Amino acid sequence: MRSMTGVFLTLFLSPLFSLYHSLHCDSETEYSSDGKCCSKCKPGERLDKVCTPTSPTKCVPCRGGYYSDRYDEARNCHRCSDCSMIRKYMRSCCTTTHNAVCGCERGYQCKSEPCLDCEKITTPDAGKDTTTTKEVSTAPGVKPVKEGPSSSMWSTHIVLIVCCCTLLIFVILISRNKNELRWIWRTTKGQFKFFLAICKNATQQY
Repeated sequence: MRSMTGVFLTLFLSPLFSLYHSLHCDSETEYSSDGKCCSKCKPGERLDKVCTPTSPTKCVPCRGGYYSDRYDEARNCHRCSDCSMIRKYMRSCCTTTHNAVCGCERGYQCKSEPCLDCEKITTPDAGKDTTTTKEVSTAPGVKPVKEGPSSSMWSTHIVLIVCCCTLLIFVILISRNKNELRWIWRTTKGQFKFFLAICKNATQQY
C-alpha cells in the first residue's frame, strides 16, 4: 500500500515540481525544456540542439549576412538589412551581433525605423516663388540675417565706379589745356553731372 502511495505521489507531484522549476528560469538567458532550465544562445549565435537532462544547449555562430542581437533559442539568425537599395547608404556594417544601420541620401528621409525605405523630403514652401529676400537660419535666440545684394549687383556697381574714375582721370589729364577743358565742359556738362550722380549713388551702396 505504501509503495502504491509513493508511486502515486511521484507521478502526481513530479509535474508540479517541474512546473515550479520551469517558472523560475531566467527569462532573459534561459528557456524551459522538459522541466529543466536550459541556457539560451548568446548574441551572435543560434540554436543547434536543445538541452537534454544529460547535455547542455548546443549553439553555433551565425553565418555571414546574418545576426542575433540578444539571447535566444531560435534556430535561425536574422538576415542583415540591405543598404544597397536606391537612395540608401550604409552607416554601419552588419556583424553577427548587430544589424546593419542604413541611412538615406541628402534630400531623403527614412520612412520608419529601422530604415527600410527612403522618401523624398517635402517642405511647405515647395513650389513657391523664391525670388524674394531670403533669411538665413541661425541658432535659437539669434535673429536671422538677411542676405546681401547678389553678385550681379556688385558687378554692376564696380563697373560704374571704374567708368567714373576713368572719366575723372581723363579730365585731369587734359585739364592742362584750359581751352580744351572749357570746350569739353560745355559739351559734356550734362553727361558729366550724370556720371557723378551715378558714382555717388554706387559708392553709397557699399
